[in-house]
Order: sequence, then C-alpha cells, then structure tokens
Amino acid sequence: MSSSTDLELFHPDRIVSRMLGMGDVLSLIEKAEQAIDQDEAADLEEKLRKNDFTLDDFRKQLKTIRRMGPLESILGMIPGSAT
Repeated sequence: MSSSTDLELFHPDRIVSRMLGMGDVLSLIEKAEQAIDQDEAADLEEKLRKNDFTLDDFRKQLKTIRRMGPLESILGMIPGSAT
C-alpha cells in the first residue's frame, strides 16, 4: 500500500532524464539528504578512517538506504543503471 510519502514533486526534466536512462542524480541527492543524519554520517566517516566499521554499522547503513525508498527506485536514479 502506498503512502503520501511515495509521491514526488514533478520535475519534467528529471522524468525525461530517467526515461532516457540518464538517471536523476538531483532527486537521489535530495532523498539522501532527507534520510541521512549528518552527525551519524560524520561518526561513520570517523569509524571508516579508523578501520573500526562493524556489522552493526553496516546494518544501520542498510536501514538508512531503506528510508530512501525502494531500491529499484534508487537504482533508477543512477545514470546508466537498467531498471
């Protein structure tokens, strides 16, 4: 069942870009900004630099990706990806 959060603003240039297989990087960035907490991102960066990335950190990252929406939708925004 869809919710109102599944609706996106209509940007004709972005839709055409997706249809032509060129992706929609701007929408992808907007979704990432909404889903990613900046403090958590800084903590994760520090853990990666110290080589202290754990399985729990990986699980948290997967949850963050889930907040961005269906993976199929995210992949459709990446240039050159087949949907």
